[in-house]
Amino acid sequence: MLQDPKSGNWIKVVQTADGTTNATRRYSDGERTVIEQYRVYYGDGGEEIDSRFVKGLVTRQVRE
Repeated sequence: MLQDPKSGNWIKVVQTADGTTNATRRYSDGERTVIEQYRVYYGDGGEEIDSRFVKGLVTRQVRE
């Protein structure tokens, strides 16, 4: 369970992105630079939560 930083609602996470997503900065000349990487969590209602805004400890649990 994660608390959505935008709504404050608790969301059951059903999937975590396998890789990271890049946040980039675009300059006036069209060039882009990666400024940070983050992971996306997906909720059971289709919500997407950006890990950069999640507060506190997040652990990954694997069911077998």
